[in-house]
Amino acid sequence: YNKSGNIPLIYFKNERTSFKLDANPGISYAIAKKLQLEIGFNQLLGIGYYHEKGHNGNNYDTPYKTNSFNITTGFNNSYFSSLYFGFRVLLGS
Repeated sequence: YNKSGNIPLIYFKNERTSFKLDANPGISYAIAKKLQLEIGFNQLLGIGYYHEKGHNGNNYDTPYKTNSFNITTGFNNSYFSSLYFGFRVLLGS
């Protein structure tokens, strides 16, 4: 309990592992020697994994384990919401 005696203290001890892989395909067109136009899909596909295990409670006496896997896509109601346009300026020689 905390100093006022009315809220229990709970401690956590855990380990986490996660990764995410995104696909952002697109093309670039050279307008000039150092200027490119880019068009592509922002976050066309994403795949992720999350794992956590540990102990919590007053004396770290409650073990737990969590796993999750997700797949996301940038397509909403409109295909144009995922498109991006941009310019790339090449620096140097």
